Amino acid sequence: MAPPNTPTMATHAVDRVTSSDANVPASLKIKIIISIICFSLLLFHIMWKSFDPVALGILALGLLPWLPAFLDVAELPGGIKFQFAKVKREQERQAQELAWIKLLIDLVFSDYERTHLRNLAAEGPFLADINKGSTFEWELRHLASLQLIDRLPGKGIGALFSQGGRCDVKEHLYITQKGLDYLKIVEEARLSD
Repeated sequence: MAPPNTPTMATHAVDRVTSSDANVPASLKIKIIISIICFSLLLFHIMWKSFDPVALGILALGLLPWLPAFLDVAELPGGIKFQFAKVKREQERQAQELAWIKLLIDLVFSDYERTHLRNLAAEGPFLADINKGSTFEWELRHLASLQLIDRLPGKGIGALFSQGGRCDVKEHLYITQKGLDYLKIVEEARLSD
C-alpha cells in the first residue's frame, strides 16, 4: 500500500487528463459535446424506429460542427450558400494586407511631411520659416519628387528657399490630386484603427 500523500498511478492519470483537458480549446469541446449528444439521440432513435428522415436530420446535426474543417462551400436548397474556410482565409489575408498598408503609410512619409500636405490642402495661407538647407526643404523636395505637390508657374521650391524668412508656401507650391488622394487614404486608414 502506498503511504499517505504519495501519488498513485490513478492520480497521475487524473493529473494528465486534467492538464491536457486544459489545453483543449472550448470550440472543440462544444463540437464534441454536440456530436456525442446527436449520436446518442441517433442510436436511441434507431433502436425504437428505423433509419428515417428524422434519423438523417439528427446525423446531419451531429456532423454539422465538423463541416467547416472539410468543406469550403455548402449550398442548401433555395440557393443559400455557406463559405467556410475560404472566406476565413480571405479575411485573414485582407487583414494582413491592411496591416502592411498602414505600416507603409507610416514608413514612406514622416509625420512632418503629412502635416505639410495637410497644410497645403487646408484653406488659408501656409506660413513657414524658410531656411535654405533645412529639413523642411528636403521634405518638400521629397513630396515634389513623388508628385504629391507641384510648383506654381514661375515659382517652386528653389524660389521659395531663395527668399528666406517667413513666407506663405502656397504662393510657390500646391498639393496635387495625387497628394489629396494620399491624404484621403491616410485618413481612412486612421479611422479604421
